[in-house]
Amino acid sequence: MGTVFSRRGLSGQLAGDLGRRIVDGTLAPGTTIDVEALEVEASVSRTVVRESLKVLTDKGLLDARPRIGTYVLPRASWNLLDSDVMTWRAEGGMSDRLLGELDQLRHMIEPWAAAAAAERRTEDDLADLRDALDAMSGAFAAHRASRVSQLEAHIEADIAFHSA
Repeated sequence: MGTVFSRRGLSGQLAGDLGRRIVDGTLAPGTTIDVEALEVEASVSRTVVRESLKVLTDKGLLDARPRIGTYVLPRASWNLLDSDVMTWRAEGGMSDRLLGELDQLRHMIEPWAAAAAAERRTEDDLADLRDALDAMSGAFAAHRASRVSQLEAHIEADIAFHSA
């Protein structure tokens, strides 16, 4: 699913910053990345810039060509299933488009995953599933009763259910 990068190092921080700027449209498709200016802007070495650009190239956000340089690719080239790309897209808010794409992905993957899980399940797995369903039901009931958002509790239970 693309190159994983450390969010702690300078190259990881720079890759994250550039990735967000590409995904949110600040750096539009076709924009050429000025490596020297980026070094100065980020106060980092050329090695850090190159490592960051390689990460983003592996994620389909950038490409490089002789006599053109490194440039931003259109959204159609992005690895939309890359966890960092998904995170950067979600940081801008969950657009109807992103929600629709995630829903399509779930419809493609979940039936297969559910069948595979059912074939391999253990009694402990069933207990984990029951606990997660009870937690989701409790969060939903609390939300309906109090009109107070229990979104975080529901999300945690949903993650637990899908993990189980």
